Amino acid sequence: MIKLETRKMTDLTPEMAKHYLNFNDYETQRPIRPLHVDELAEKMKDGLFRFGEIAFAKLNGGKDYMMNGQHVCHAVVNSGCTAECVVENFKCEDQLDMSRLFRQFEILPRSLKDFVRHEATALGVKWPLWVSSVIVTAATIAKVDLPSLIAKPAGSSTTRRKKTKTVLTKEDKVGLLRHYIGGNGNFVNDILTHNGKLIGKPKMSKHLNRGAVVYLMLKTYEKSPGSSIEFWENVRDGEMLRADDAEYVYREFLLTSNLKSRSNLSGIVSNHEYICRGSLAWNAFRQGRRTTIPYHANRPPSTLV
Repeated sequence: MIKLETRKMTDLTPEMAKHYLNFNDYETQRPIRPLHVDELAEKMKDGLFRFGEIAFAKLNGGKDYMMNGQHVCHAVVNSGCTAECVVENFKCEDQLDMSRLFRQFEILPRSLKDFVRHEATALGVKWPLWVSSVIVTAATIAKVDLPSLIAKPAGSSTTRRKKTKTVLTKEDKVGLLRHYIGGNGNFVNDILTHNGKLIGKPKMSKHLNRGAVVYLMLKTYEKSPGSSIEFWENVRDGEMLRADDAEYVYREFLLTSNLKSRSNLSGIVSNHEYICRGSLAWNAFRQGRRTTIPYHANRPPSTLV
């Protein structure tokens, strides 16, 4: 549970700002943006700075961490000016509280990647950040049920989607990560990082690093973990495959698409196309037959078998 303990207006001097920055060592704090610091410092010198917002959180009765205000503090130090600031002190019971609190400060908009970094740390996730991010993208696709949308009506050259009732904020999206920290999320990490032995973004799995493709990984894993491991390792590696194997055909599509569609006049491969072609490849693999994974923009994805 998060509890606001104090809130007060303070004249922040350069000496105080330096002291506050000693608490700016929260391990997932985002990097300083020097241009924004310079902009704030110039406003302070010109008398145009209104007031700043600074927040600290005490984790489970222990150390205080700066949750917000690092740019203001650096600007005060750099400008040598004193700035009026609202200083808040919160109490958090655990790392998830810390992550939730961090997400409330949007004075300088925080990206979804910033949110994911904090949430993944709070959940104890050990995957690379880019893996957590693509899982959140895939989870978002699952939440809004994108595969059921018709990407392009027959006879139309433009994309038209049915209006979805689900609109997700960044807060909603990052909250989905906790549902994938078990077997299915670990499975995706093992496929994308080749059993976790490589750090970063290995070239051998770059063609799989798309939200719609990871969405399909999660869905096939729900159907059959064992078959899913075999199918996606084949799509990733391409070893010992014949040219007419379903995994090979889908792998070639992913490798050659390069964000260029064979069927969409706009030239962009949609999530719908990635999922439709992948669903056909998965079903053919499971049934031991061949397929050319044909794409029909006005049809929903095939039901996974």
